[in-house]
Amino acid sequence: MIRNKKVGFIGFLSDKKTLFILRVIIGGFFVLASANKIFEPGHFRAIVAEYQILPEFLVPLVAVILPWMEFLCGTMLILNIYSQSNALIILITVFIIYPLLGE
Repeated sequence: MIRNKKVGFIGFLSDKKTLFILRVIIGGFFVLASANKIFEPGHFRAIVAEYQILPEFLVPLVAVILPWMEFLCGTMLILNIYSQSNALIILITVFIIYPLLGE
């Protein structure tokens, strides 16, 4: 007897409905998280500058690029456009950039 269906947790994560729900939740989180930073870039710039981990000339660049990157990756993850690449960018953001910024 040949079984094509995956069982257990791996099967749950490979289900199309589960992937859709996870994409919408994670993508939505990043879209919502970016909104305040996009609409108040000066405040986010002050937060980035306060941590003093970047050279002063990079702070405005990071304060503008990071929120838009979050927004675009979140939106594209929801829409399933290059979802694996966007998931990788989101993982890098969550595990490397956010801990540095203390968010």
